[in-house]
Amino acid sequence: MKKRVVKSIIAAVLAFVLAAVPVLSGFAAADAEICPVIDMRGFMNAKIYAVENDDTSDQLWPPATNKILDLVKALIGPLAKLSIDRDWDKFADVFAEQANVVFDGLFLDENGEVTNGSGPCMVYPEPDEVKKDGEYTFVFDWRIDPFEAASKLNDFINYIIEESGCDQVVLDCHSYAGIVTTCYFEQFGCDAIKSVCYNSTAVYGAGFTSDLIRGNLFVGGDVDLSGMGAEALVAYLLGAFSNNQYNELIDVVIDMLKKAGLVDFISNFINKLMLESSDELYERAIVPLFGLWPAIWSMIPDEDFDEGFDYIFNDVLAKTGKDYSGIIEKIDHYNESVRSRREEVLNEVNDNCNLYVIARYGYSSIPLSSNWQVMTDGVLDTASASFGAKCSDYNVFNVFNKSESELVSPNGQIDASTCLFPEQTWFIRSASHTQQYDAIYDFVNTLMFYDGQATVDTFPEYPRFLHFNAPLLILEADDGNIINLSFLDRFKLFFTQLFNLIFSVFKK
Repeated sequence: MKKRVVKSIIAAVLAFVLAAVPVLSGFAAADAEICPVIDMRGFMNAKIYAVENDDTSDQLWPPATNKILDLVKALIGPLAKLSIDRDWDKFADVFAEQANVVFDGLFLDENGEVTNGSGPCMVYPEPDEVKKDGEYTFVFDWRIDPFEAASKLNDFINYIIEESGCDQVVLDCHSYAGIVTTCYFEQFGCDAIKSVCYNSTAVYGAGFTSDLIRGNLFVGGDVDLSGMGAEALVAYLLGAFSNNQYNELIDVVIDMLKKAGLVDFISNFINKLMLESSDELYERAIVPLFGLWPAIWSMIPDEDFDEGFDYIFNDVLAKTGKDYSGIIEKIDHYNESVRSRREEVLNEVNDNCNLYVIARYGYSSIPLSSNWQVMTDGVLDTASASFGAKCSDYNVFNVFNKSESELVSPNGQIDASTCLFPEQTWFIRSASHTQQYDAIYDFVNTLMFYDGQATVDTFPEYPRFLHFNAPLLILEADDGNIINLSFLDRFKLFFTQLFNLIFSVFKK
């Protein structure tokens, strides 16, 4: 009897052990899959200090509040004079001088190199702080050659791998960081990377750089387009405040200012300034700053590169008599290694890593652009960020037929069939480029730690087309519905008429 009991106990223990093996091995496998996350942000995101890696030194970017206030104070007098003498060149001279003061320390030399010791503050975590499940931010100088930044990224990845004991890391790259990441892959391959998420990135260019580098900075894209400047400015402002808790009130204020003529005044002033004095501004302020940042040249869309290069180097900078072969060499290297073989590099990454693409949409472009009506996330063109989707203008719906394809967005604005990786590309409506959202962060982590290559069909809660529900701060499947603003329109009309009445009294 005792023997039977003992045997029963032994059998039960063995059965438990055998049943537990798959579970335990499952936990082991899960542990083996855990690896550190490296997050990378984009253009103008990192603070730049007068002394690199010293955050106690003067902060050069973003400019300190007192610098902005000093700029405003310095322009009040010249603006008053401008209203009388209409001497746009004299005002442009003062404006360029003051702009150089604000951006002092951010300029690079004719080789596209930092020569004043400035830079971001990138502090490595201590070895005992590096964990297998840790999350780390790689901070880099967004002005410099993206290949130089990629080399520093490689050093950081190797450090995290060595100290964590993991074989690989996962990369979440946002905006311009997608270009740095692609340069990293081109230089160092994919062995150290398990998964990469191109999260609203500029790998295929950033449309806002086109007009900047071609000398065509007009609100609405053309000084002669009556009303377009104000329309472009209003569209951008409405988008910029769309996820603010007071967005409806802000919409009303913007609409009232537009109907009172203030928005027209601002856009017309900027366009008049550029029309009369663009040569002065480009030669003294715009090109010496932006034109010598290698980062800018890597973000120019392919179709506008030659025109922009010709204008900057063979027109504006040719007048200085300096040798710009150093920065041109950096530009050529990027063009030969990434721009001309972008798909080849990305396909190789896709073959060796789990690769994901996220694009956002629903906004107009930056108003100082001839393409301000293009569909964007408020900064980057959605077509580029998605690696090739077809998109309508931001305010045009049902261009593509949803009933004909599951690759078309519910509101008919996006056709994902032409994306480089259509089954690994997600679109999020009403999520702007510059804001960070916990819901999208959770979504990215879900993708990055999936065991294998996930697709738009893997997670029911994350289909191909998503909508950021700003009031609830959640991601949900996009149903394509557009909010009915009829009540808000009537509300705007009432306050606009009231505002105009008050405005007319004061004008008398």
